[in-house]
Amino acid sequence: MRLNKRTIYVGVSLLALILAACAPQGNGIPVTGETAVSGAATVVATVGVPPQAILAAQQWLATQLNVVAEQVQVSDVEHVEWTDSCLGLGRPNESCLQAVTPGWQAVFEINGQRFEVRTDETGSAIRLASPEGTSVLEGGLENTLWNLASFGESGAETPLVQGSAITLLLAAGQAAGTGGCNAYGGSYQVEGNSISFGAITSTKRACADTQATEQEGRYFQTLETASEYEVNGDQLRITYDDGNGVLVFEAVLSPGP
Repeated sequence: MRLNKRTIYVGVSLLALILAACAPQGNGIPVTGETAVSGAATVVATVGVPPQAILAAQQWLATQLNVVAEQVQVSDVEHVEWTDSCLGLGRPNESCLQAVTPGWQAVFEINGQRFEVRTDETGSAIRLASPEGTSVLEGGLENTLWNLASFGESGAETPLVQGSAITLLLAAGQAAGTGGCNAYGGSYQVEGNSISFGAITSTKRACADTQATEQEGRYFQTLETASEYEVNGDQLRITYDDGNGVLVFEAVLSPGP
């Protein structure tokens, strides 16, 4: 019996569909397309992502910003071959192995704020990039994650409520972080050593501690009257309330988990 070409084509197509339907389906995040990425040798399109690398990056970012992992939403993921062991985000004077390093570029979203996170293949190396694709570990006011150590009347600042944490990240005109209970965001402007913040929006999770709730509210209010800042090494000081109060931050972001 002779089979024409059309019959053969249909048979092969049906077989391919059956094999695809029987293949194990992973829990990866579907990704398609290719884009130019700073520090990447190649962006590789893929149909699934090993969950360990992305979940590790999600948990790491949540820890850095002191929010629960469920608040860190995956927006985009791409499989990338980085040009070096620092994932294209080497700091000044940092020694990076110049070798192609397979890994992932993920964009996470927290309360409307987007964060680019880069990892190696397994998620054992993780780094956060600013919107421009540069490392947030370079120091300075912007592109550094700050942890609030104390605030209050200048010269008589008080430490935070025990067990609480307040963070601040400034990049490309957008502020983000956690107030201790809720993730927050808003715009900011810098001119010289002057700084001002726009309206602050936040999630509405209830704090387990009433003191932490009151502290978070006071912190959001201080940002509304912020006036000047000073960076000295790993410390950031922002004055508010016409210079009567001061927020004292310390740089805490680490280059990996």
